[in-house]
Amino acid sequence: MQSLKPIKLPKDEFWADPFLFPYKGEAYVFFEIYSYKTKLGKISCGRIQNNEIVEVQDILDFDYHLSYPFIFEEDDSIFMIPETSDNNQVEIYKCESFPNKWSLYATAFEGEKIVDTSYYKDENGQRWLFLNKAFGEHSSNLYI
Repeated sequence: MQSLKPIKLPKDEFWADPFLFPYKGEAYVFFEIYSYKTKLGKISCGRIQNNEIVEVQDILDFDYHLSYPFIFEEDDSIFMIPETSDNNQVEIYKCESFPNKWSLYATAFEGEKIVDTSYYKDENGQRWLFLNKAFGEHSSNLYI
């Protein structure tokens, strides 16, 4: 059994919301890096090699908070739905060059605070979005 090595983080940030993604025989992890200084999160990615995260790079970094980088593949394209509730909409990004070049593909729920959107395509080809609509500072309801 392999043992896990703890990651030593810089003092001024924390890493959260990891999503593993296999690509061409290698494992990648997409995650939020939250800065205590700016009080904003950005989406970063690293490759997993020998139980360590290497080649960490920022892939989405805006003037609003990003987190929960839900990543999936469909019809030979890779998409990501990071949480962008601070921008009052759901943003879907399409990968142009893996892992670090992404472009805005679509938006939805404009004017709403949507938290932690997840996508699922079932065995019948039906597509599902699971999301939380935020009401107030810490209250939300799950919508499917």
